[in-house]
Amino acid sequence: MTGRTAAFLACALLVLCLVGLPPWSPPAKLVSNLGDISDDLAFALAHPALFRQGAQWGPDVVFTYGPLGFLAWWPVYPEFVKPVLAYRVVLALVTATLIIAMVWRYFANTWARSLALVLALGNAYLWFIGWNEAMWIAPALCVGILCLSTPDKLPPWLVVLLYVATAIIGTAALVKFSLTTIYVGVYALIGLRDLARRSFPALSLFFIASLLVSWLLAGQHLANLPAWFLTSADLSAGYSDAMSKGFWYPYGPVTVAITYIAALSLILIPMLSRQPLLGRLLLILLAAGVSAVNLKHAFGGNQIEQSVILVGISALLLGFVGSIWSRAAAAICIGACCVVLSLTNFQPRDLLLGFGQARAQAFGMNSALVGNYDAAAGERMFQQIRRLAALPDEFTGTADVYPRKTGVILAAPNLIYHPRPAYLSLNAHTEKLAEQNALFLRSARAPQWVLFEIRPEERVNNRYAATDDGPSWPEIWSRYDLAYTGTLLVYRRRPEPRQLAFHPLERGNVGFEQVININPEIRTWARIDVHRTLLGALVGAIYKAPQVLVNIVCEDGLTATYQIVPALGRAGFLLTPSINSSAEFAALSGRRVKTIRLSVENGNHWFYKSVFGLELSELRLSEP
Repeated sequence: MTGRTAAFLACALLVLCLVGLPPWSPPAKLVSNLGDISDDLAFALAHPALFRQGAQWGPDVVFTYGPLGFLAWWPVYPEFVKPVLAYRVVLALVTATLIIAMVWRYFANTWARSLALVLALGNAYLWFIGWNEAMWIAPALCVGILCLSTPDKLPPWLVVLLYVATAIIGTAALVKFSLTTIYVGVYALIGLRDLARRSFPALSLFFIASLLVSWLLAGQHLANLPAWFLTSADLSAGYSDAMSKGFWYPYGPVTVAITYIAALSLILIPMLSRQPLLGRLLLILLAAGVSAVNLKHAFGGNQIEQSVILVGISALLLGFVGSIWSRAAAAICIGACCVVLSLTNFQPRDLLLGFGQARAQAFGMNSALVGNYDAAAGERMFQQIRRLAALPDEFTGTADVYPRKTGVILAAPNLIYHPRPAYLSLNAHTEKLAEQNALFLRSARAPQWVLFEIRPEERVNNRYAATDDGPSWPEIWSRYDLAYTGTLLVYRRRPEPRQLAFHPLERGNVGFEQVININPEIRTWARIDVHRTLLGALVGAIYKAPQVLVNIVCEDGLTATYQIVPALGRAGFLLTPSINSSAEFAALSGRRVKTIRLSVENGNHWFYKSVFGLELSELRLSEP
């Protein structure tokens, strides 16, 4: 085998990344009903709109994605087409070039180079067919490994490449907060390496400068950067509890165990390498950080496929610089990742999707390059949403929508999207975020209109409906009047709010499985304060929590069981009447709850303290 084979494979990697990673094709699917506006689509529509409006992330906007989150999606608005495509092209080329540079730096043998490139091509192909979150991490991993594993001075061409990549990574840090966490960790380790060597941490400072410049170019005030970090950290800390589908669901014990084997094997790779002590320790910290972030993403976020693919590419890249033993650990890690993929939603037939995807991407690339990109696809989607929502034209002014259908307001020609900070109720999943949204409604910045709906079939993880933005419900009833009943309820801001008060009923500590009597004749507001045991805190830190369940018995004899996210229980919610439809919300009525009993999914009471705080109050609201 000659060097031409490796060169050919390197070119193939460049082409695959270039063709496959940018979002060349516009959205092809129109919504057929408003239920198609999923949380993902709601985010994809709202994010660029908020960017266009100059919204400030941190005080105004709180989400898992940052101010440049729209770079990770197809461009909705025509003016975003060229910048998004250009950025993703540069990101794709830098990613491929960094991987090729690593292969040439750490492998002198043509066979070894070719094998490494084949494995990299396999990873890029997975990104290409849609499992592409690892693509955003790969450049930072390459930069980190190249810097931490090289005791000698880097050649000038590679130094230039590292700075170009760092500029791109500084922008990508504002795409998603999980990326920010990993990027900051990588460059912190590089900075520690430089300081330990008594060198100026130039690359780490350049990353900070790139992040700050990107923040300013995104229209953000510099003073809001700490607020964005703090609110994003709060949101991320509560993500696992809020999104948990169950302790062993949707992934069983075998899948969980193999995932942990993959994560531990990733940490083992640098431990078995022949790197100098400092470099080895820093690479171990890098591997441990990647493992920790992705274990939480896999189990708490129920996105195990994306996570193990990221762990796999990390193992591959770390294996490039290791010994024969560390490469054996890399092979175990990659093998475990493949087993996990085979046990989950990833199917072998998914690999065949690449052929059709290649054709569509090539067509989209050609259209974009020759100026025939279908930039009007987003507007056609909005037109369809307008027809489905059928809002009267007389509604004009600022508006927000609960819990998620952002596209309804964005499509309305006379409404200005002006949302609460955690603009999808799904993500107001901590006590602080839920209260922040309620404070927004109390403030002078609150919108003129609020659109609202409850659809039982869209309930997230069978949550008790009143816990989604629970503290905001009384504020809507107090500060808004129902103006229109259609596909969604439409509320108009009142000149003066109705009087709202919470009259204490009882307060104390009760235990799990204890039946608690509720007066069904009055509107009862509840606060439930559940806390973890020490063992539960340790398990939750490396895995996730079992669901807390509220079992209710209604006055008419109906029984039902719902999930209560602990943080949302502490934030407070309307316990009775039990509201489960838009009509019931409009009438402030529903089935009247007679008793409740708290339990833990599958009897995992060891996770939580045996007693919890319960506070009941009567919700009093004056007549309109």
